[in-house]
Amino acid sequence: MTTPSPAPRPELEEGVTELERMNDHLDLISEVLGEPESIAEAAMHAAWWTAGATLLLVGGAILTFVAAWRTLRQMKRDSHAQTRPYVHARLEPSVAGASWDLVIANTGKSTARELKLDLKKWPNVEGDMLVDHVREMFKEYLTLPPETHIRVMWNLNPGRKRNGHGAEGFVDPTSIQLAYTDDRNAKKKKFKEYTDEYLLDADVLGMTPLGWSGRTVSSEDGVTAKKLAEIVQSINQLRL
Repeated sequence: MTTPSPAPRPELEEGVTELERMNDHLDLISEVLGEPESIAEAAMHAAWWTAGATLLLVGGAILTFVAAWRTLRQMKRDSHAQTRPYVHARLEPSVAGASWDLVIANTGKSTARELKLDLKKWPNVEGDMLVDHVREMFKEYLTLPPETHIRVMWNLNPGRKRNGHGAEGFVDPTSIQLAYTDDRNAKKKKFKEYTDEYLLDADVLGMTPLGWSGRTVSSEDGVTAKKLAEIVQSINQLRL
C-alpha cells in the first residue's frame, strides 16, 4: 500500500520565494554600490577630496590675509614718507655779495626736531669768527618747522686760499652730517630718527650766478636812489 506524499505547505513555498526575492534585492544593491571594500575606498577618497578642498580654502584665506597686510603696511609707509621731515644742506650764493652761505632747509611736511649738525672735517684754525660762530651753532639741538630754512655765512673768500686774516670761514671742502627726528607718536615718546650726509664743496658748483647789484650808487645820490638800488639788488637775489 503506497503512502501518499504530503502536500507542500503554502507558507514554506512563500517563505522560499521571499528569501529568493531578498537575495535578488541584495544582488542588485551590490551591483549598484559595489562590494563593501569598494564602498570603503570610495568613502576614503571622498574624505581626501574634502580635506584637500578645505586646505585649499584655508590656504587661499591665508594668502588673501597676507596680501591685505602687505598692502596696508605699504600704504602706511607711503603715508609716512609723504608726511615726514626732509632736512638737507647746500651752499648758495650769499645775500651779502660774492661769498657763500650755508642753507639748512626742511622741505618735508612735518617738523624736524632734535636737529643736530656736525662736520666731518673742521678747519684747523683759531680766531676765525665765521668758523667759531658755526661751531657754536652746531653745539645746539635745533628745531626746524616744515618749509623753513636756516642760512648762515660760510665763506667770504670763494676761490681763494686761507690767508689767516679776518673772518674767512670754510675754504676747504667738507661734509656735513645731519641727525634729526620727527614728531610722530610724540605722546608715546616714540620718535623716528633720520641721518643724512651732504658734501659742501663750492668748487663743484662751477660758475654760479649772483644777483646783480644794479646801478652803482654814488655819494651824490640821495636816499631815494640808494633805497631803489637796494630794492633792485634784493629782487635780483630772489631770481636766483
